[in-house]
Amino acid sequence: MKLLYCPKCGDIFKLTDKKWRMCECGRARGRYMDSRNAVYSGGVPLGFNNFNFFPAINGQPERGLGRRFEAFVIPKECPTMREIKENGPEFADGPWAEGWTKRSGQVPEDICVDELGEQK
Repeated sequence: MKLLYCPKCGDIFKLTDKKWRMCECGRARGRYMDSRNAVYSGGVPLGFNNFNFFPAINGQPERGLGRRFEAFVIPKECPTMREIKENGPEFADGPWAEGWTKRSGQVPEDICVDELGEQK
């Protein structure tokens, strides 16, 4: 499981398939490109070891210490988690890009638009 941490606002959020997500302040952004590969900008990528994360959730104790699982900072050079530049082609299709609401027909929850679909 891939997550993104924003050092500016402290948000940590999961990436989703083919849908851009961003932190509260908008500086960290990312998404999965397919079931394994993701791109991001402006944050620090984190990972959970799925092989011990899901068993820890399923084995949640009633009391006492919680079950441990492995989390890690994904290295800067990683074939499945690639940082992109804000002026790169992958970045241009996000909800912050000019004209996105007209191209997609969608209005993201965190962006205000007027009656004509223009960003405010």
